[in-house]
Amino acid sequence: MRITYQNTSKIKKFILSTIDKTVDKTNFIIDKKTKKRILTKDGEEVRFDEFAGIRKGSEIIIKSDIGALAKYVETYYH
Repeated sequence: MRITYQNTSKIKKFILSTIDKTVDKTNFIIDKKTKKRILTKDGEEVRFDEFAGIRKGSEIIIKSDIGALAKYVETYYH
C-alpha cells in the first residue's frame, strides 16, 4: 500500500474535479451536476478541509481524521 498525501487546496480541488466534484459556498464537497453534498461510505457529509482523497479507481471519498483513515485501511487493506 502506498499513501501519497499533499494537503494543498490546489491539489485537492484538482482531484475533486477529476470525478466531477467541487466545493459549495459553505465548504462542503458537492456533485458539480446535481449540487448535492457528497457522502462518505458511512453517510457523512464531507467539508473540503476534511477531504483526504479518493479511493483509487472509484469515487469513494476519504476524510482526513484518524478514525476515517484507520477505517479505510482496515476495510481495504486488511
